[in-house]
Amino acid sequence: MAARTFHRPSVWLAVLGFATLVYVCRAGEYAANLRQSTPGTDLACGQKDYQGNPQPFCRISGDVGQVADACDANPACFSFDMEGSYGGYLKGAGAQQYTEGFSNYCKLEADQSCAGSYTFMRRASIPGNNIDCRYKDYEGKLQPFCRINGDITDLAAACDANAECTAFDLEGSSIGYLKKAAGPTQYTEGFSVYEKRADGTPSSG
Repeated sequence: MAARTFHRPSVWLAVLGFATLVYVCRAGEYAANLRQSTPGTDLACGQKDYQGNPQPFCRISGDVGQVADACDANPACFSFDMEGSYGGYLKGAGAQQYTEGFSNYCKLEADQSCAGSYTFMRRASIPGNNIDCRYKDYEGKLQPFCRINGDITDLAAACDANAECTAFDLEGSSIGYLKKAAGPTQYTEGFSVYEKRADGTPSSG
């Protein structure tokens, strides 16, 4: 059988028959570290306060995908801290610490080691591969998927608690769907994929 190649943002999967080769290109992907921040590692980018004074940080207004875009565009950016679901700070290398309301996203590159329980892929979703958790819609009808209403920490906690869950789609910042396989993914505006990392630790604690 001829080899088929599927593309997802920054990742290539080669499939031969039923055997899937592990993808090796991790450019553009990030390790997500929930309830973590990296204090004291801010990167300045020429921002000023209302009095015109230079600021020692670089705050990006946008969702997690837009902040990741800004980090990609800055060679000095090692990671970024998201404050809630909108707005983040570009960071250099440094130790993480537990911080409620924040999440750290560390660049996954060949020359860099990143801790994190999930791999984050922006503007992507996983078609199919839904987990059936007997979710009922507003009419009380059972649906063949598992929808979780909540933020990224709620989704990660639900996925960590489900042995069948290997990843989840996040729609915007407050709705997600548990998945039993992490790919293939497809380009989807408004969505992000979070895939469990084999060397990660549960995010629900």
